[in-house]
Amino acid sequence: MILLFCSYGFGQTDSLAVPFVAYWSIGDSYEFRITRIQKSFDGDKLEKSDSTTYFATFSVIDSTATEYLINWKYKANFTELPLEFSELLNNNNVVLDFKYKTDELGQYLGLENWQEVADTIRTKIESETAGKMVDYGGQLGEVLDSFYKNVLTKEGIEELMLTELHLFHFPFGVEFDPANPITYEDEYTNFLGDEPLRGQVEIKFEDVDYEDYFCVFTQTGKIYEEDAKSMIISLFKRLFPGEDNPQMSQIEESMKDMKYEISDDNLFAYFYYPGVPLMIETNRTVEVLIGDTQKKSIETKRIELIFDEE
Repeated sequence: MILLFCSYGFGQTDSLAVPFVAYWSIGDSYEFRITRIQKSFDGDKLEKSDSTTYFATFSVIDSTATEYLINWKYKANFTELPLEFSELLNNNNVVLDFKYKTDELGQYLGLENWQEVADTIRTKIESETAGKMVDYGGQLGEVLDSFYKNVLTKEGIEELMLTELHLFHFPFGVEFDPANPITYEDEYTNFLGDEPLRGQVEIKFEDVDYEDYFCVFTQTGKIYEEDAKSMIISLFKRLFPGEDNPQMSQIEESMKDMKYEISDDNLFAYFYYPGVPLMIETNRTVEVLIGDTQKKSIETKRIELIFDEE
């Protein structure tokens, strides 16, 4: 997602403004508990519920006047990956060590050691999948080639394996006015096509504690339904190629009366000084209604700061 209303006048901050600027020092380290929950419904009936929890460490390993170098370390379970890829490693967790840079405000710049991460994953895959060609009908080589080509790239790793980091850094570089909700058009990654998905988003502050530099705000959004439907149509066009394919014509006709909605309901609780989240929770709901058939899925991601008990 892209935040479109950045303001950098932090030297003249209004006393009621909430500026998100990173005040980190070399050696700072924070532990987080990360939980992912996926639920699917048929109408109002819960069909399936899966959850996983793991732990991550955020550490500042270098700092200059213009950049921070961060280490983000966690044990990956690969639930974010497409099923045919995640099955390769789902029961074989791998500790991944990411090194990335931000600017002086705390805005994410990019992954520095993506090749090292890719090599770690590749080595683990090849050691665990040796001799399993028969289990995949002899097609394991094709699956691996696709994985290496589409996922083990800088962009693939950043997009699919660092989703929590993008949430962590989402507000940095922005000075908010808590009294005024912000509405803007955002862009979402389209995994099925080249064009991004557009949507309307609102940010609203629920609480600000200026004495403790703490705030709570929500971010709610909804992808335009025409963009969401266009994404699905592009997928079917790949499955049924040809300009005059009768199956494609039937699909496009049936989708005219289909309801397809993608919405987000996110909560951010932050110590904006020094710039550390207490808790972030995101909920993405996908709802499909075709005739009498109603399907819904809800994906929850939760990041919680773990306090030192000493």
